Amino acid sequence: MVLGAEERPAVLVEALDAAFGPDGEITGAGGGMGRCHLDLEIKESLDRAAVLDRLRSVLAGLRVDEYAALNVSD
Repeated sequence: MVLGAEERPAVLVEALDAAFGPDGEITGAGGGMGRCHLDLEIKESLDRAAVLDRLRSVLAGLRVDEYAALNVSD
């Protein structure tokens, strides 16, 4: 699957909504200049390592993992 820059945010949002369900909330997403970003807020009670594994799995499933930069904050 090759996604255009305009399609990436929507596809990522859908995939993350499916993967995290009620455990996460997309609080921001957008794209432009050939890039896209999203902000994902996860329940504090979840294990951070497990969440990152799940996130990486979603990105790999979309074949964008090699292009993704993850910034994690509390």
